[in-house]
Amino acid sequence: MTAFPQYASTTDPRVLAVIQRNKEGFQAFRERAFAFATAHGAPDGAYFGSSFAGGHAISAIGGDEKPTTGQWKEGYRRGWLPFKNNPLAKQLEAIRFDEEPVPGLPQLLESATRDGSRRVASPLVFVLDEVAYSGVSFLPEDDGGKVKPEDGGWEEIKASEFHKGLETYNERIGSKK
Repeated sequence: MTAFPQYASTTDPRVLAVIQRNKEGFQAFRERAFAFATAHGAPDGAYFGSSFAGGHAISAIGGDEKPTTGQWKEGYRRGWLPFKNNPLAKQLEAIRFDEEPVPGLPQLLESATRDGSRRVASPLVFVLDEVAYSGVSFLPEDDGGKVKPEDGGWEEIKASEFHKGLETYNERIGSKK
């Protein structure tokens, strides 16, 4: 058994398709969150998101003023959350997106530290010129073969290849704004 590489890439069309669907799903989640926040008085549609292991949800909506649409309480980071008895609470909880697992890529990677604590992170994944890249800031441990990199055609690459790809990717998305 071997651990998932710290930096990896693949051209597997299944992987590329899943990453694209996840990107579109996350964008749809953001649009729904923005619309909810705007409808309930958050300036500029501000909301506080929460993301972990491929799951995305709203922690609170933003704003200095307490929303007037039902009963609200101060929530995460001085944002606002509807009380559980406010029908809007169910609406807020329903605005979430759970990413589809990427073939061969663990949703969480782990590693031990010298002091006995653990690092846990989701890999940073992006697509550039029909190549999917994955990277994490530490050397992952073997997960016992729960997810096999070969299932998605993932192959280890040099850190410099990953960072060059990421720099190019960021330049391209920055120029689209």
